[in-house]
Amino acid sequence: MQSLIVMIIIFLWITFNQLKERKINPKKLWIAPVLLAYVAISSAIEIKSIALNYCAFFAVMIILGVGVGILRGKTYIFRRDDKTGQLFRKGSLLTIAIFFVIIILKVISKYEFQSPSNKFLLNIIQFGFLFEQVGSYAGRNIIFYLRSRKEIV
Repeated sequence: MQSLIVMIIIFLWITFNQLKERKINPKKLWIAPVLLAYVAISSAIEIKSIALNYCAFFAVMIILGVGVGILRGKTYIFRRDDKTGQLFRKGSLLTIAIFFVIIILKVISKYEFQSPSNKFLLNIIQFGFLFEQVGSYAGRNIIFYLRSRKEIV
């Protein structure tokens, strides 16, 4: 029961944060994807027996993530301040829905491959989702950067 309450609180917190208007700073858009890529690559290197097909899986997950990130980036609502020219973004319900579909897929994969015999496969899938998140941040920030360069939003 307590975990359900915690999940509801986290869901509401994420929803409210996604719906708040935030300023886009184009100079800082590269920081989160680069840090997350560093974490993903350094974590994947720690796996001792990565075969070439797992590396291909990670590459596919990055490409899939870029597509999801571009889709998420296009679902944001953008506003430019007339006085300062600063660009602001605000999430929509579709943005939140896409985010939670990805979270649900991660949870389902974790429970699907939970047996001890599937532990290595579960690690590969979890790293795949981490690489997907790298691509998603990169794709979303590409849209933010392109929108920040336009004069009309």
